[in-house]
Amino acid sequence: MESTDSSRIVAAAKAWIATQTGLGNTVLHIFQFEKKGSDYEVGVEGTAGGATKRYLVTVNAAGAVIGHREAYSGKNGGENSTLILIAFVFSILTLVAFGIYAVVLLGIALAPGIGTFALLALIPLVFFAVGLYCFVRINRIRIYYNAGKYREAYQENSVGLGILTLIFNGVVAGVLLLVARSSMEH
Repeated sequence: MESTDSSRIVAAAKAWIATQTGLGNTVLHIFQFEKKGSDYEVGVEGTAGGATKRYLVTVNAAGAVIGHREAYSGKNGGENSTLILIAFVFSILTLVAFGIYAVVLLGIALAPGIGTFALLALIPLVFFAVGLYCFVRINRIRIYYNAGKYREAYQENSVGLGILTLIFNGVVAGVLLLVARSSMEH
């Protein structure tokens, strides 16, 4: 796509938000520009009266706005971001612990004469594998949330993921994800 096309799409998104919200075009900033199939998703941010509003505007290739939504409702933004970040850090720590534990048990299991001990080494490997899955999902939630894609972050942060994280990545990470999910419902 040429830069004139992207400029036209950005201008259409800014003009739409300016007319829909009453914000002047001069106070609007772009925080995201992403191609979604044949359409474009443009993140527009504006400040009025000390409050910052973020919107995601969907624009087609012809430059017509085909949809928009508020990217953030303004409540608990910093708290949710912090909860997700702390869950992410605790998930990393749990993965490191299970990884070290699995390596130590595998090392002992490979010693001659300890065949039945090898089965015990599989337990931390299973915990590590499921914990790694949870970690990847938590990271995806964190990326969505930091990009202003709060709906996608909420959809990714399911109750099932919170329960899996509780079991395989630790109580702290699981509880924080569940608390973040409940406060993201609005």
